Amino acid sequence: MNIIYNLTNNLFTIVSSLLFICIFFFSYVVRVEQTVFTTNITFTINQLFDITINILPVSVRKIIQQILDGVVINTSSTQNEDDKIKTKNSNLQNKAITIFTLLFIVSFIIVIIVSYIYKFDIKQMIYENLCIVAGIAIIEYVFLETIITKYISSDPNTIIYTASNQVSSIINSNIK
Repeated sequence: MNIIYNLTNNLFTIVSSLLFICIFFFSYVVRVEQTVFTTNITFTINQLFDITINILPVSVRKIIQQILDGVVINTSSTQNEDDKIKTKNSNLQNKAITIFTLLFIVSFIIVIIVSYIYKFDIKQMIYENLCIVAGIAIIEYVFLETIITKYISSDPNTIIYTASNQVSSIINSNIK
């Protein structure tokens, strides 16, 4: 009987944790990730341009500035792709939450049935699981805020080297 309780409790713990992680990811982590990504990209681009622009002669910088002043960025052309990504992400989010919610409901029904058959204290099991999920929530939040948000995932040197090579290659191919 103890084995059945442990199996049932473990099932409920895993599914409850999975549902929490899913909801936590889509409701909080996604926003933090977007901020971290934007910060990393901005940092890398700033590094790239600080290095490359400053090594160019002033006359070349003026030419680049004149070219950039004439460039009109059409954001409506990228809106279609942005909408596709948002739709795809929204569909993925809905599918994940639906699957994990159904899994949670099924596991909860199993817990109710097994606790009824084997006379388990369902309140104790729910309490234990709430404590575990609360612990996971605290660990996830603290790890996200103290480590992940400060971790620089893009290597500016690699990006600078790759971009410099690409620009050099384009310039050389257009000169010939």
